[in-house]
Order: sequence, then structure tokens, then C-alpha cells
Amino acid sequence: MSVKRYSGSDFTDVSTCRRFNGADWVDLSVGRRYDGANWVDLWDNSSGDSGEVKTYVKTYSISSSANYWGSGSKDGQYPGLLIQGSHGNTLSTTRRAMMIFNCTQIAKDLNGAEILSVRLRLQRANTAHGKAGAASIYVKTHANSSLPATWKGADSGNADSGTPTISRGETKWISLNKSVAEKLCSGDIKGLALDSDSNYTTAAYIKFNKSATLLEITYKK
Repeated sequence: MSVKRYSGSDFTDVSTCRRFNGADWVDLSVGRRYDGANWVDLWDNSSGDSGEVKTYVKTYSISSSANYWGSGSKDGQYPGLLIQGSHGNTLSTTRRAMMIFNCTQIAKDLNGAEILSVRLRLQRANTAHGKAGAASIYVKTHANSSLPATWKGADSGNADSGTPTISRGETKWISLNKSVAEKLCSGDIKGLALDSDSNYTTAAYIKFNKSATLLEITYKK
């Protein structure tokens, strides 16, 4: 690699580049980059760092979760399930699910990244419950860093761009707003909730398999 200067009509090589260090003029090291550990020549790729922007897809399992009754108390009847909605069309028979994710790891992964997409994978239990056909899913966010003893409420508005539906035994990826990942990184939210609000009908009563639930974030950096 060489340094050139414009003479007014042509570019010619510069034989020597020097800088003043406060006491003397010394040779200037040109064309170097920091690979994270050392300064190397721009054309040196021995570290394996191409300098190219790459796209990553990371998935995150639930760190902790709980179901809550409409009254606010915890429901420990089905620890392997996430439950949303009512089986009896009343507030007292309504359940809500709260999920917490590892925000520290998410923030580390996304540091300096551009978020491309956020999705949530849900799998409806293949058992007789709620509506036999497709039922509506209500995904929200919350700011609880740990599972509260009683329901503390979810943020208003859905975390997705619509109200997706799911049938018994079906697995579905739900597209969420990119702001979900941004807020998980900033700490403004700590996780997601499945909460049908005031929809107490069996059309919104869904049991999800907890072990199949994944948060997926696609980003580049």
C-alpha cells in the first residue's frame, strides 16, 4: 500500500510520511487498523476479521415465567404451560402469562447492532381447550425484572403489529415490533406477556407449551 499526492496533473508516490511527536519528526505508520487486540496492516487478515458487516440470528429461551389469575394471584396449576384468556368467560377464570428473558445477554449481543427483525415462537398445546379453531394471541411487554407475587400488569398496546391467531397443535412465529428488542437492551422492558386484557371469552383461551417458546432477534453489525 502506498500514499500518493496530487501534483496538479498526476498522482505521485509520497516517499516518506512523518509526524511531529512533540520533540522529533518520526515516521508515520500508515494503513493500519485495530483488530480488537493489536494494530495490523489494513491488508492483513491473519486475525480472521474481514471488517465486513455480518447478519446474525439469535434465539433466546425464557429465563423465568408464571401464569396469573384474573384476580392477580399466581397460578401454579400448569408449570409447563403459558396460559392466556378465559375458559369461563369471566375475569375470575382468566389467566395471563408473564415471561422474562436474559436482557443482559441480549444487550451484549446487540451492542452496536442494527436490529432487522424480532419474532416470537409459540406452540399451542394439542389438547381440548378453548376454541377448537384458530384463537387470537395477545402479545404485550412488561417491565418486571423478576416474577411478582401478584400480577403487576402489562404495558398497554400489543407488541406485534396485529392480532395473530393459532390453532390447537400449531407452532407459529409471530413478528414483533423492532422496538421490543431495543427496549430489552435499554432495560425499559424485561420481557413479554400473554394478556387478553378484557377479552374474557373462550375465543382467547389458549394453552402454550413453555418449552417451545423462543424469542428470535435478527441483526447485523
